[in-house]
Amino acid sequence: MQTQFLDGIWLMAVGMGTVFGFLLMLVAAMQGAARIIQDSGPEAVLSAPAEEDEAPIAAAIAIARAYSRN
Repeated sequence: MQTQFLDGIWLMAVGMGTVFGFLLMLVAAMQGAARIIQDSGPEAVLSAPAEEDEAPIAAAIAIARAYSRN
């Protein structure tokens, strides 16, 4: 009985350690990706659409709202 309990504790510790190690690697990978993206400069960042592009979008929204009310 005592050895089964200790085996269970050991298995729990190994499992939790594995999960913790995986999460540490995941955080490191995310930070590395963030650095790469930030270092790529503002050229890679998408800009907002120009003001003349807003009219067709507004028209599409108005048409969709008009049809959804019926």
